[in-house]
Amino acid sequence: MDARLVTALVTLVVGAVVSPALAQGRGRVGAIGGALLLDADFADGTQTTVGVTAGLALLPWLDIEGDILAPNGDVVREYTGTSVSFAAPGASREEIERLAVITRFTNQRQTRSVVSVVAAFHTRRTDRRITPRLFVGFASHRIRDRRTLEHLALPPSITLERVNRMMQAEDIHMRQIGGLSVGGSLALRVAPRIDVAP
Repeated sequence: MDARLVTALVTLVVGAVVSPALAQGRGRVGAIGGALLLDADFADGTQTTVGVTAGLALLPWLDIEGDILAPNGDVVREYTGTSVSFAAPGASREEIERLAVITRFTNQRQTRSVVSVVAAFHTRRTDRRITPRLFVGFASHRIRDRRTLEHLALPPSITLERVNRMMQAEDIHMRQIGGLSVGGSLALRVAPRIDVAP
């Protein structure tokens, strides 16, 4: 995986009577809102995100939880450098640089969705307002990567058409990035059936 993906989210978890398990207080559903912080080689930045979460208590100290997030917007990384040189094999460094194309690279990443399933470990629930939680599981990010090239300077006698035949001006990929998800949070009880987990 080429990215270190970090999420900073505020989760509103509301118990709802939609199944026998929920009616017995074993399950919950809720809404998620916050920011998806992306730190990757391709691009880095922040996307706002919303989503839904659901959980089911398996043991007094263990829940299984699932989240679906829909991030909004793109993150972009832009840099300028040499892309290709038309120097002959064995040329000096100076000749390679003199006959190089100067290109601006723009990397644009859009996270289409994030799906995660985790085991959430926590202290036994009591009348305390704050419950610490540790979760371990798997997260999968559906992403769209777009790279565009803008050639800013060409060597003498080299045409833009020739450069474009050697390098694509635009490259788009859709792919799935998955990996281990580990973290922690504090669930704050704000009402009898409402928790907020920053």
